[in-house]
Amino acid sequence: MQKNIFKILLSLMLFAFVSDNLHSQGLNFLAPDYDRIKKIVTAKTSVYYYPELIKRYRKNDTTLKKDEYRLLYYGFFFYKLYKLDAKNEYSDSLNMIFKKTQYTDEDIKKVIELENIVLEQYPFNLGDLVYLSNSYKRLGDSVLYKKTEYKIRMIMETILSSGDGKSEETAWHVLAVSHEYDLLRIMGFKGIGHQAITKKGFDYLEVAENQYKIKGFHFNINMVLQKMNGLFEKSTNIKDIIK
Repeated sequence: MQKNIFKILLSLMLFAFVSDNLHSQGLNFLAPDYDRIKKIVTAKTSVYYYPELIKRYRKNDTTLKKDEYRLLYYGFFFYKLYKLDAKNEYSDSLNMIFKKTQYTDEDIKKVIELENIVLEQYPFNLGDLVYLSNSYKRLGDSVLYKKTEYKIRMIMETILSSGDGKSEETAWHVLAVSHEYDLLRIMGFKGIGHQAITKKGFDYLEVAENQYKIKGFHFNINMVLQKMNGLFEKSTNIKDIIK
């Protein structure tokens, strides 16, 4: 992916992280109100009823704006298709292609086919969206490339709008732990494997040495853990939990 697409996002995030005077500078963050979001996206009479909202997302509707993306991303917790992080069944097939030193058009078309299948199950996975975007670009499909880039940018904006990542109180809210790594990778940071999940439902991810001297970022995974606990209560069969 072309990193310059996210220069503005990265600049805003870094300014937020190092600034001690955010509100006076006009940068405001809003943690998701999950009760309100659930009420909005589950009401069948709502214009933001989730099945209709995600239908627009899947059709690459670029008229979806920031507020709608917040409902889409965080509302997915309350949608019947929400799944916890799990290795998808196409990972091995995709990795076989990614290991190649040169790609044929058939390879790229196969990546597009498989990534679209994966994104049916995990529609907001940034890593898969990046691979899909790159594949469209390689094939010269500028229309789908731009539409997929729009999704990536809006999902990133949604996560970054939920906090500044500096502390547990202002942690970024994510749908899945994998989104933490994908988000930071896109912005040029590298997780170094030192990850600490606290009992309070927060995740701290250390990053490799960087020019900004940032040591790590905080993520809020309370809803992820709640979903996990709910699935464990319903079933003692691990296959039922991760499928």
